[in-house]
Amino acid sequence: MKKTVVVGLGVVNLVSAYFLARQGHQLVLVDKAPNPFNRPHWKEQGCTFGGENVRMYTYTEADNYNEKGSQLYSKMDEAFNNVINDNGWLIRPKATLNENEREWIEDFHSVTPADAVQYSEDIYNVNIQSGQLWRKWMNEAPELFEGVDLAEGILRIYSESSDFRAAQKLHNRLGSLDRILSTAEVLEKYPLFVNADEKDMLGGCMMVKGFTLKVQDFCKKIIRHLIAEGATFRWDTEFSGIQRAASGKVSGIIINGELEEYDNYLLSLGAYAGTSLCNTRTNNQLHGVLGVWLTIPNLYPELKHSMKIHKLGRVGEDTNVTLIQRDGKPVLVLGSGYGYTGNAVKNKISNSELEGIFESVKHTAQTYFPKAFEAAASYIDQAKKYCVRSWTPTGLGIFEAIPATGGGRLIITGGNNTGGFTQSPYIADAVRNVLKGNSHPLKSLFAPNRMKASADSCIS
Repeated sequence: MKKTVVVGLGVVNLVSAYFLARQGHQLVLVDKAPNPFNRPHWKEQGCTFGGENVRMYTYTEADNYNEKGSQLYSKMDEAFNNVINDNGWLIRPKATLNENEREWIEDFHSVTPADAVQYSEDIYNVNIQSGQLWRKWMNEAPELFEGVDLAEGILRIYSESSDFRAAQKLHNRLGSLDRILSTAEVLEKYPLFVNADEKDMLGGCMMVKGFTLKVQDFCKKIIRHLIAEGATFRWDTEFSGIQRAASGKVSGIIINGELEEYDNYLLSLGAYAGTSLCNTRTNNQLHGVLGVWLTIPNLYPELKHSMKIHKLGRVGEDTNVTLIQRDGKPVLVLGSGYGYTGNAVKNKISNSELEGIFESVKHTAQTYFPKAFEAAASYIDQAKKYCVRSWTPTGLGIFEAIPATGGGRLIITGGNNTGGFTQSPYIADAVRNVLKGNSHPLKSLFAPNRMKASADSCIS
């Protein structure tokens, strides 16, 4: 039996671990955060357990946000010039960026128009194939998807008619479009949106394929399943680096300051990897992007679908609205973001810039859900949460496989931004195949040196 260590216990690695256990791997699972079953403060957790308890699957999660390849995200070449409160994406002034952060931004800008289009297509194709695996998994293990507030279908709303037409064309081409709703239909079915219509913020609506669920509840079900299968969990445990032999093969990893050796290694470290991946091609590819959440009561019984709202403006441009039950009551969880946090190994987020994103999400709530926003006004600031997701200059995720001295592999994944949940079954499929010695398309699609070769050396 192959002994495999899994480092970083967000949703991507937990999904991969589930399928590795089915394949017979003896699993040791490691995370630097406290055990989520012990109810630690959310700020002590990673993105999956530290953010809000919601995730969305759609065909178009994890766009590359490069204007050269998108009609929906404009002027992204200017996004890294200003802080959030000046309509940029920086959480601190440009002059304070370090060398690695400037290099990352330069890589972002160096994506050619042709590559930007291709990267977006690759992301969509991965999402679609992952969707097929999600459906297969739901049929094979329905118990995992019970009691997690699974909601089918996504209502997409656009403030601008031109953005709606571009998105309609895209979703129709991808096969995710279910139907178009006229403004009259929307207001008849969802009278709460009359306020948005009066403010000229209802430029187009459509239903698309997708679903939402409670990600923390779902992941806890996976953890319980893995424990029952004999997996070992080590919380509050620090990973700090990879050791490689003279041949270049991985000979072990550093855990709590000690070298540990396994047959296989699976790493998904999120946005705070720092220099721990400095002797890999992934080095300096994983930086952070801020995501925030606000929760308001769901006072609208006609709402049966989660939503994605796209409005004009860079900060909080896209907002996911997820319908769940909390403490027996229906609520709406609004999630948005877009703040570049760089390669910091811990939170260095400016409160003033963080507030800039929250204000944008509040504006969305006030525009589209005015009664609920008014009802939550007295406590909405106490219910705010945020997390930092990992992403890359290309918008593509990372999949790097390095041979290990024992004949196995070390695999690094991450950088999927909002697409980590969406793409997790397909990533798991790639992990399983590569650890069996098979090929998989993701090795090329998400290769960390796809755009340029990254040096195999540590950068101080």
